[in-house]
Amino acid sequence: MPIPERTFTIEFDGYWRESNKSGIPSEPGVFCVYECAYKEDKTLLFYNILFIGQSENINERVMNSEQWHGELSPDRQVCFSAAMIPNQRERDIIEACLVSKHSPLFNQNISLPPDLINTRIISNGKTALLNTDFTINSKYESFAL
Repeated sequence: MPIPERTFTIEFDGYWRESNKSGIPSEPGVFCVYECAYKEDKTLLFYNILFIGQSENINERVMNSEQWHGELSPDRQVCFSAAMIPNQRERDIIEACLVSKHSPLFNQNISLPPDLINTRIISNGKTALLNTDFTINSKYESFAL
């Protein structure tokens, strides 16, 4: 197992359902879009990660995108989590690693730059369905720790 050349530790906040997505911070960072169901006991049941993205303003990006709604069954909805990351280069790296590891439905054709090899991502907080500790160990694969 290769030793990671760099490690990023990120803290996800959330969860915001479609009805309260205006509460998502207007800050730079990465975000996850989930397919979920809101249960009678007021908990969320997570089914899939639909999309992983990043933006200079997460709230604006989420409020202006409807691309993932067409795939949901009537009893399911979209919900979000977000991690604030002010540095653009770090957002690019973290987004690429998360997408490479999780292959969300709406993230198509993202390439993993060679300089991301041996990058470790540790995710804390609201991390439903995310592998919370993994390292990208080649251009085409990652492994969990």
